[in-house]
Amino acid sequence: MRTRFLPLLAACLLTGTLTALAADWPQWRGPDRTNVSRETGLLKTWPKEGPPLVWTFSEIGLGYSGPAVVGDRLYTLGGRGDSTYLLALDAARGKEVWSTKLGPLFTFEGNVWGDGPRSTPTVDGDRVYALGGYGDLICVKADTGKEVWRTHLQQKLEGEMMSDWGYSESPLVDGDKLVCTPGGDKGTLAALNKMTGEVIWRSKEIKDRAPYSSVVVADIGGVRQYVQMAYFDDTKGSAVVGVAAKDGKVLWYFPHNEGHSYAVAPTPLVRGNLVFASAGYNAGSRLLEITAKATAPSRWWTCTRTTRRPRRRSRTRTAAWCCWAITCTATPSPKTGSARS
Repeated sequence: MRTRFLPLLAACLLTGTLTALAADWPQWRGPDRTNVSRETGLLKTWPKEGPPLVWTFSEIGLGYSGPAVVGDRLYTLGGRGDSTYLLALDAARGKEVWSTKLGPLFTFEGNVWGDGPRSTPTVDGDRVYALGGYGDLICVKADTGKEVWRTHLQQKLEGEMMSDWGYSESPLVDGDKLVCTPGGDKGTLAALNKMTGEVIWRSKEIKDRAPYSSVVVADIGGVRQYVQMAYFDDTKGSAVVGVAAKDGKVLWYFPHNEGHSYAVAPTPLVRGNLVFASAGYNAGSRLLEITAKATAPSRWWTCTRTTRRPRRRSRTRTAAWCCWAITCTATPSPKTGSARS
């Protein structure tokens, strides 16, 4: 199915020009993948007529990609015709600077939810990395879009997605490595040399299928590691896992929910040695405590059910909204026997 594209809009809340923006947003969920902006001096309230519209760009194409912004460039993905492209725009004027073909336009049989890419580009120095729905992974020059290297998560890395919805993660760059999640028997996660695309390691101890979520990096107990969701099968369901950054060895693995999961998509959240994991369609949420000497994470609490409340309409806005109530059950700590929640 070909769905209608949405225009990309940019608005400045400070002075009406993008020169006022100071902080880069180089990847999915921002500089640290925490979805927290360090910008200051933003307006506490908007003008009655709303913020001024700086520009509109209506040629992105199809897809669900988000923007990555570094300096005066905005990078995103879009489906045009039968292909997916990585695009660079002038962030101040909303004009296309270059476009590079990533791969074929993603879709699948019976798809009525929309074609196109699902991930957000990652900018690292003078290079941009992008992943397409079929598994095409490329590295290009940030200034020109010239291709530096290319690989494929399924054809070359023999990866396996959890379903037909396609690869949706946004690649992670950490030091000299690009970390991604091909999934499958060769190892769920992979670390590639970010300069060449050559494989550094695969997490061979875990062979789960790739989820839709993106990897996050964490330092827990003095050990640098990558935290990601995973999907075993329709019986054992999904899990959350931590692997060592240096060699991909599994540090810990915790089953998240049993049975089929439609949406193993939310990016894990890490705060200190706590890891929050979630998935959609009543798969629930968990807060885990990771300790260096434990053989398995301690569970602080578990969300056992999500309940959808009736849809309501605002008196001042025509868009409907939904509220979800979460019921959480505290789980006793193995150390103290008391519940932590």
